Amino acid sequence: MYLFTPYAKGRLRPTFFLFSLLLISSFSFGNNIDNGGDVAVDQTICFGEIPAAIINVADASGGDNGLAIEYLWMKSVPGVSDWEAIPGATGATYAPPALNQTTAFIRCARRFGFTTYTGESNVVLITVLEGPIAIITSATPDGLSNGDSILFTGTSSLAYAILTWDFGDGTTATGASVKHAFDFGGDKVVTLTATNPNNGCTSTASVAFFLLGPLPVELAYFYGEATEDKVVELHWSTIQEEINSHFEIEKSLDGNRFEVIGYLSGNGTTNEAQVYSYKDELPVSGINYYRLKQIDYTGEFSFSEVIAIRLEHDSKLEYTLFPNPTVNEINVRFHEVFDQEINLQIRDISNRIVHQQMIPASSLKQTMDVRDLAPGIYTITLWSSSIRSQRLFVKTDL
Repeated sequence: MYLFTPYAKGRLRPTFFLFSLLLISSFSFGNNIDNGGDVAVDQTICFGEIPAAIINVADASGGDNGLAIEYLWMKSVPGVSDWEAIPGATGATYAPPALNQTTAFIRCARRFGFTTYTGESNVVLITVLEGPIAIITSATPDGLSNGDSILFTGTSSLAYAILTWDFGDGTTATGASVKHAFDFGGDKVVTLTATNPNNGCTSTASVAFFLLGPLPVELAYFYGEATEDKVVELHWSTIQEEINSHFEIEKSLDGNRFEVIGYLSGNGTTNEAQVYSYKDELPVSGINYYRLKQIDYTGEFSFSEVIAIRLEHDSKLEYTLFPNPTVNEINVRFHEVFDQEINLQIRDISNRIVHQQMIPASSLKQTMDVRDLAPGIYTITLWSSSIRSQRLFVKTDL
């Protein structure tokens, strides 16, 4: 193989002499590569960037054309390190990783079966410009709320770099030390960009934090009551509202896993009290848990307290739901004969009806094909004129 040394003027030039420790090839030297081909092209990038791939312009040639060509890429940092092979870089084209210093690359070539690389391409030089490293030195949002002024300080590895702050809310500021107040609470990400004004190279650093803030909606009350016709009525009122988009009404059978059962639009921004109500027409016998999810126009949300409403039906429907989880089918097996027709309904996590049917009176078992349902959690509801029952099951693909 060839070894490479830089010109005295700083450019790279291959110097031809055989590495003395390599074994003598089993083929004659005249049958090996005598032209390393061409690769392209010289590049200039910023510190830490990934350069474009060094592409094959012309294949290596010469020697015995019946033998395959083998390539080996080498690299060198001019004035710092000698040429060294790049592990695993044996293709006609090479894609360098991100670079932090100017680096030269060359492609060596040989015919299959030879131990020496007798062909070499042109040298490709990738020049790395000086880039600043952005550093956020302090941010003090802990315990603060929206409207509070927060101090951010930063620096760079390059003393004359331009520092620009992006607060993620459409506003920016320039300087090593800046103050900013956010209009709303919630999750925040602030980004510092350091720019080298001489070449445009940049780097960024970010800080994430949660900012306290008042709820956009303040509830005066939230309660529920079971009515004589076996439904649950939910009632709530707001003292004031700020950019209130809507409410999601959520229900749970165990107090832990909640699903959305309804929606009500909010009143935007108002300082006047607003009154809301919602009916759950399919409560289960026993305890039903409810909560409100209030969502504002920015996508931020908050939950109300959880309330529990007990409701007892006149008669009790006992049954087994199996298998659960399920892949292909879900079965309802009644523990005793029920002398009424029973409505059956399956809803997905978005409260969309995906299956419904009528179960004849005196049935002991009903099977539903659920192979076409997407994996997830589903609610199955059974009801008649005197009973209501609701349970969850899980659909999987395994």
